[in-house]
Parts: sequence; structure tokens; C-alpha cells
Amino acid sequence: MYKIGSRRNQDLTLSIYNAYNRRNAYFVFFEAVEDKATGRTVGFKAKQVSLFPVIPSLTYNFRF
Repeated sequence: MYKIGSRRNQDLTLSIYNAYNRRNAYFVFFEAVEDKATGRTVGFKAKQVSLFPVIPSLTYNFRF
């Protein structure tokens, strides 16, 4: 946090969400796995969808 001016009624904040850029699952769904020779379903495979990479945020607050 960085204080702007001599009075303490303003501040500027830089935040970083997901700083390590992990692929956190937003949701998981299952997809059928088929045998190519017969076309029959032999099982299911879990797949995940990840949405949010590193997200920077800059906030300016002032009080009056």
C-alpha cells in the first residue's frame, strides 16, 4: 500500500490474484470414452475447465 500526499485520507493499492497462475478448476465435467473399433462406451474421463489466470487489480481509495 502506498500513501499519497501528507494526509492519510488517500491510498493506492496494487493486488495480484492467483499470483502463481495455478489452473484451479472452475468446474469439472465427464466425457464418455468410446472404443474406436466397436463404437461402444468403455468409460468416462474427467475434464476440468479453468477460467482465471493472473489478475492484477489497482485500487484508489479516498476519504472525505
